[in-house]
Amino acid sequence: MSDIDTYFSQGGTYLNSGDYNKAIECYNAILNISSDYPRVFLCRGLAYELKGDYDKAITDYTSAINLKPTDGDFLYFLQRGKVYKFTGNHDSAIDDLSRAITADPNSFEAFYERGLAYLRKNENEKAFADFNTSAKLNPGYGEAYFGRGEVYYKAGKINEAIVEYEKAINNNYNSMMLYNNRASCYLKKNDSKSAIKDFENALSLIDDKNSARAKEYAEIIIKLKNADNEFNAKLLSNTIFSILESIRDFR
Repeated sequence: MSDIDTYFSQGGTYLNSGDYNKAIECYNAILNISSDYPRVFLCRGLAYELKGDYDKAITDYTSAINLKPTDGDFLYFLQRGKVYKFTGNHDSAIDDLSRAITADPNSFEAFYERGLAYLRKNENEKAFADFNTSAKLNPGYGEAYFGRGEVYYKAGKINEAIVEYEKAINNNYNSMMLYNNRASCYLKKNDSKSAIKDFENALSLIDDKNSARAKEYAEIIIKLKNADNEFNAKLLSNTIFSILESIRDFR
């Protein structure tokens, strides 16, 4: 096995284990030998992305694309598009994700990610169309139903949103944000009992129970449980609703 193969194998091991700095060191070692490896730029970009260093991730994905990878450019545009979305550059995200879809029209993930970018731009019809396509391509992809739920929520169609969130859960999409957002729906319906259950589910998915977010959920749960009647629960729901809106995240 060559040095390049050894470093690439080690980098993959570190990447999979979450040791992103070690992974980056391995990929750096390869690029010091030769910079003509788009897959190495892709992997190092992923390590930077998972570290939250989005500028470096974009630089690496761009370097990979410029090398015109022989294994096709789908994955490269998909990853760069996702990072553009994370950083709020939604137009560039849509452009890259559209290129990814051109390269692989059956990519349910690319349609979902582009739908999120459209959602952030308030182009809700385009977002819903992409989420629909994602769900049709892979009916078991829970994220697509979550996306449709977000579109319904933004349109004020609370009951429809709840149905879509339930579909997402039934298709193994189990995220803190989903439960947070469905709780928002229940609060709009003055259903504090169902909201409490979703807050408890959201809290259970937070590893660090001492984090600010976890403490926020715990406090909301206690307040709602201690509301002595429906009227007080409704007033409390109105008070905490603005907090939930600040947590909502369409990524």
